[in-house]
Amino acid sequence: MSLPLEIDDQLIDRTKSSLYLYYIARATHKVIQREIAHKKVQLSIQQLKKISTKDLRKNLEELEGHITEAIHREKQIQTHQQGEEDVHGELKHKITRLESKLTKYLETQEARKTRVIELEDKIKQKFESKREKIALVKEDLRKLLKLYQHAKKTKADTSQLLKIAQRMEQARNRIAVLR
Repeated sequence: MSLPLEIDDQLIDRTKSSLYLYYIARATHKVIQREIAHKKVQLSIQQLKKISTKDLRKNLEELEGHITEAIHREKQIQTHQQGEEDVHGELKHKITRLESKLTKYLETQEARKTRVIELEDKIKQKFESKREKIALVKEDLRKLLKLYQHAKKTKADTSQLLKIAQRMEQARNRIAVLR
């Protein structure tokens, strides 16, 4: 990866600047060719003013050739310039379209990140609430176990012991369901 050129407080991208310089050189070359064709025409006209009638026909044909060449170059330059303008317009359109897609993509990414964070928070809350419920049911189970042991020591009625045992079994089932 090439590092950008640093000129004062501006950074210049070398890859883009080389392409830019290439097209400037091409345009300069075309302008020089146009100027050469115009100078040929001007020289031919000046020579015509100085020439006798014998050489006039020969020089007129040469002049017509130069004029045709100049016109041809002008048309080439105009055609090429129009083509470049079309390409430039198409590239501008593509850049605009890509910028809008990139903006949409970035907005979607941000929305997705926000949604993931929200879902993670909900999952954490669910697990925390589930843990709390399991802890409460375990605490109830411990209390029921103490109550059962105390009832056994005091030789309580068997129906009362069965009720406590059933409630303990229900608590164990609720823990299994919550897990």
